[in-house]
Amino acid sequence: MLLILVANITRRDTMTSMTEFTQNLESARVRAAKLRASSTKVGEENTEASLISPLLSALGWDTTDPEEVCHEYKYKPSDNPVDYALLVARSPRLLVEAKGLGENLTDHKWTNQAIGYAATAGVPWVVLTDGYEWQLYNAHALLPAEQKLLKTFTLDDSDAESWLQLISRSEAVGDRLAEIWNSEFVDREVGDTLTELFSG
Repeated sequence: MLLILVANITRRDTMTSMTEFTQNLESARVRAAKLRASSTKVGEENTEASLISPLLSALGWDTTDPEEVCHEYKYKPSDNPVDYALLVARSPRLLVEAKGLGENLTDHKWTNQAIGYAATAGVPWVVLTDGYEWQLYNAHALLPAEQKLLKTFTLDDSDAESWLQLISRSEAVGDRLAEIWNSEFVDREVGDTLTELFSG
């Protein structure tokens, strides 16, 4: 009995197996392509149901458990809700702001809204997505909003699987995103300095 209990806990705390996640991602790609080709506007709720929630589930988040995935999360009762708060030990680690498939995610209104909310709530990471395109931001970086962007990718990008895994439940327990941010930020700083040096 104890062995079964331990096995269940271990299974629960790890992300879906790589092969299974790859299959889920491929299903999401096919679904997204079909929806994007349709002349009918998908809308935010349908985007969440058909693309975002299934991917979050495949990444190990229990989207049916409000102590792990809080839908329409509010930091304060008077706040506007964020579509998903991904929680570890009941504490939000990452916010996901969803938009309808095909919405323009480059609109600064969406970015500022999501980052501002995360900063107020004390949540370090924000994802802005329409289910196909995903943008990952460091809300706590002391930089202008546009420079808080760590990565933009689409489901069709070759590195989409690797980046999505960074928002899996197993990765959220650690702080892999912070390590990658620190490495990327140093690279950016060095690149900017070299560009400035040689352009002069």
